[in-house]
Amino acid sequence: MKEDESRLENDGGGDHSGRKFVEAPPIDMAHLTRHTLGDEEIAREVLDLFLIEMRSAREVVRGGEEAELRAVAHRIKGAARAVGAFGLAEIAARIEDAPKDGSHVDDFNGRAGDIERYILSLQGRR
Repeated sequence: MKEDESRLENDGGGDHSGRKFVEAPPIDMAHLTRHTLGDEEIAREVLDLFLIEMRSAREVVRGGEEAELRAVAHRIKGAARAVGAFGLAEIAARIEDAPKDGSHVDDFNGRAGDIERYILSLQGRR
């Protein structure tokens, strides 16, 4: 687990024995809130559009040609940074830099799945 994807949580007590690592949400909601000027309706719309874009990208990442992979990875990298999905943006950057290296596909699909579940949970859907 990467350091920027987790935080230390204290379960109480004065010593450190009650601490444990918990995963941070896959989207930095503070970042998204700043970019949508605190408007929850706009934030929901942005997340809906990002979800559509991400689902489309997952299809290309599974079996696209090199040029297509670079283009989709570049597009997702920017979109992910805009909404605060920095982990996905990092993976997309790796795909953009080395589209023939298939090792990033599982990482991309796993992270995209986490983000999709997170967005749907925010919207009360499953």
